[in-house]
Amino acid sequence: MTDESTDIGTIKTSCVVARFYDESSEMIENVFWQLHNVYDTDNPSSASAEHLYNGLISTLNEYEIPLTNIIGFGSDGCNVMMGQHNSVVSRLRESCPGIFIMKCVCHSAHLCASEFLPSEFSMEGRTLGVTLGCFLGMFPLLLKKDEESKDEKSVEEEDEK
Repeated sequence: MTDESTDIGTIKTSCVVARFYDESSEMIENVFWQLHNVYDTDNPSSASAEHLYNGLISTLNEYEIPLTNIIGFGSDGCNVMMGQHNSVVSRLRESCPGIFIMKCVCHSAHLCASEFLPSEFSMEGRTLGVTLGCFLGMFPLLLKKDEESKDEKSVEEEDEK
């Protein structure tokens, strides 16, 4: 998963989070993988799908992770990331056949809510979009926690018997 951001010094970066199965913990883990520049500081016009893709691939190569291990990719829905042609995703589809691609539901909900309200309510639309997006993104985790609690209770009940 990846998303771009601009820091207080107006430097654009791309944060990469990796999700993988960890055999030692026997759990799916989400970890910060890398933060890299969206463009070369000497060449701001290098902010392209090719540059972002090459940054992602170079870190995988650096840690000797084969592209065959890459089974999914998630990002916002902008053309540079998710466009049909000349995007990070179009390049990943070539180098990782069968990869699962998913646009971020939080970003999509934010865009929908922002467009829903008239322009004089643009801040409210953004707030509603972010709130709705976060809720939709976290909803599966709320259910998972509830299921884990049920499992823990059933184990405790069995121990009491």
